Amino acid sequence: MVDFKNPSNSLGLKIKSNILQIIYRFVYTIFEMINPFRKPYSRIETSREKIVFILVFGLFIFLFLFLFKPFGLAQLKPVSQLFVSLGFGLVTIFMLSIFKYLLEPIVVKENWTFGKSLLWGLLIASSIGVANYFYVSILFPQIFIFKYFFICNLDRYSGWNHPGYNRLYYFV
Repeated sequence: MVDFKNPSNSLGLKIKSNILQIIYRFVYTIFEMINPFRKPYSRIETSREKIVFILVFGLFIFLFLFLFKPFGLAQLKPVSQLFVSLGFGLVTIFMLSIFKYLLEPIVVKENWTFGKSLLWGLLIASSIGVANYFYVSILFPQIFIFKYFFICNLDRYSGWNHPGYNRLYYFV
């Protein structure tokens, strides 16, 4: 790998020409502009900001699910819709609290970059998704089939023929 900060080539030979040093610095600048994932990214959040973020995000999940009723929630009774949607919001709040208060102080260090922050956000979103999946499997035990854990967006009209397939959409 070529170190663009040090104006020498990958063999360790010193570059004596000013033109080659200028080209090296230009390539280094382009490399830094193209790769934004290595740029420093500071995350200074107060405790109040964390609490507001967690509560607003959980409230958004609850309201979105309760108002739009995706994923077969419209087939439930209205009271069940309320409690199931509220449960998803509470699971989201619980998982965000674990990540923001327990894990983030351990994981996030001084040399935090934009790329690490992006991966951290993907890990949080994936963990919330897994927790919600287990919440659904506890709430409706007949739909928990572990070998189908990674199958997303099943379409009941796709012709996929499985004995327990119809139960995925008819919870009550």
